Amino acid sequence: MSFNLFKSKDISTFVVFSLLVILCVAWLFLAQIQLGVKIVFIGLFFILGFIYNAWNRANRTNSQFTQKVRLLTEKVFEVKRDSKKKFTLSKWTKFLTEFLDELIGLDCLLLFVRNKKEFKPVFGYNLSKSVYKRLHFEINDKLISQLKSGASLTGQAIFKIEFKGYDDLGKDFEKLIDEVGFNLLFQIEDESEIFALALIKAKRTALLDFEKNLILWVSKKVAKEFEIKKLKEEIKSKKRKIESYLSLEKWRKESSERELKKKIFDLYALFQETENLYNSLDEERLFFILIETLQKHFDSEKIMILLPEKDTGDLFPRYSRDIELENTPSVSLNKKSQFYFWIQSKTEPFFLKDVEKKEGYLLAFLERKGFVLGSKLNLPDSRFGVVLLGIKRKNREYQGIDLSSFSILLNMASLSLRNIKQYKMIEELSYTDSMTGLYNYRYFYKRLNEEIFRAKRFERKLALVMFDIDQFKIYNDSFGHQAGDSLLKQLGNHLLKVVRSIDVVCRYGGEEFCVIMPETDSAECRKFMERLRKSIEAFPFKDEYLDHTHHITISLGSAIYPRDAKDSDRLIWCADMALLKAKSEGKNRAMIYMTEKMAVKHP
Repeated sequence: MSFNLFKSKDISTFVVFSLLVILCVAWLFLAQIQLGVKIVFIGLFFILGFIYNAWNRANRTNSQFTQKVRLLTEKVFEVKRDSKKKFTLSKWTKFLTEFLDELIGLDCLLLFVRNKKEFKPVFGYNLSKSVYKRLHFEINDKLISQLKSGASLTGQAIFKIEFKGYDDLGKDFEKLIDEVGFNLLFQIEDESEIFALALIKAKRTALLDFEKNLILWVSKKVAKEFEIKKLKEEIKSKKRKIESYLSLEKWRKESSERELKKKIFDLYALFQETENLYNSLDEERLFFILIETLQKHFDSEKIMILLPEKDTGDLFPRYSRDIELENTPSVSLNKKSQFYFWIQSKTEPFFLKDVEKKEGYLLAFLERKGFVLGSKLNLPDSRFGVVLLGIKRKNREYQGIDLSSFSILLNMASLSLRNIKQYKMIEELSYTDSMTGLYNYRYFYKRLNEEIFRAKRFERKLALVMFDIDQFKIYNDSFGHQAGDSLLKQLGNHLLKVVRSIDVVCRYGGEEFCVIMPETDSAECRKFMERLRKSIEAFPFKDEYLDHTHHITISLGSAIYPRDAKDSDRLIWCADMALLKAKSEGKNRAMIYMTEKMAVKHP
């Protein structure tokens, strides 16, 4: 066994283990037992020590892997927070090499970045620059066509690739591939464009689905930096075009020197505002920042954002400024209307006065409320919303530069919405049990504390139900672990259909599950447990390898807040004790915690 004596946990383990060794040896030598029996006891003791050491190492390895994934995910956002205003490729190459080395073990890496119509090498890890400095390939070369046939865009970011028949890439490329032995190809891309590629020689090529999703998410984070770089270049280009279009003399005639400085200041302020939009990781906060930025930048009297309904796809007002949404219940944009298809085809902001008068009620309402300018807001999953601006204060009109700024802000908001979706996806993976699709223990403990805080604040009750499958080990031993896994998956799907929409179902571990039930007293909890028990007892569980169905039973225990406990740990303990009581009385029954009936003494 290996100990780190600088850690308090290992010191206590070492002391306890040493005392056990001394006591065991003393007992063996002092006891009047035959020598052969003593040798057998000593052998058993060392075997148990070996098993404990292996179990301890496995737990540490699992914990280190989980910690590593969390640190790698957080490191992406640390790089973003610490980044300067300018896009620096060296910052991301350093992060990518450290990230991939931690995850799959890098031997070599060669990074190519797209420059117009070709990819050029910009960075080599464990490779001499003289080896790859002359290498480059066109977008339509065999390597790219092989990439597109191997994986569709947004499908995955890293995959195995065999370079068969790569003579078309040139002798230098052929020589480099043969000498290095690249075995993976990593792409930095969005839904429509590949920004960079990396040839990788890795120690490990067999990746889990979770690792592939994590690498895909990191690829999209880096790709968004390339998109931001392009967007900033577009802003600079439009600024130069504006300055070349208006001569200095005309600027002096149209406005004073103070007005000129204000326009330049507003243009540079736009950079800061786009950064604030991009850094947002919450959808509600994003739209709040967007409305604040639009009103500050354009001085509009009113702002309204229409977003699609989840089920129908029709657009309804969701966010506004200086207009009450409660007074506009019938305002909507039907998904099948001509106005909807007209907006869907627009790529630039538009004036409402230019719309054909075929959407009588909606257009009449918008014009009556003083809205004059609108634009499409692209959303994830090929949907879109509409952002509407009212007239400017002091009767000023929207200029060409306002339309360009409006378009840039909404493009950045679209990028941020896609980023939020990717972030939520990785967060959901960290809170979801991969076997059953239910929430895992980590989310259960976090959510239970939140629900207890809410129940305490509003003086309401809360029920916690814990249950497990009776004789699940016998089921596994009889039909195999694959049949057991299939049963757990079916049980997870069935639970979601039985509970209420406000209940939270989690897999506590193994065959044990939990249900958090807000605003539930003991009587309602008892009815639910009986209904759940009978429902599972009657449910026919199927197995793909067996012709007949199976029936199982469960034992349940529950505790009520605040009657039984006032904190999460105590509430879990009470529910667990009730579950143990139910199992000790014959299984296939439900038990609510009651102090006088519990066999185990409470602390």
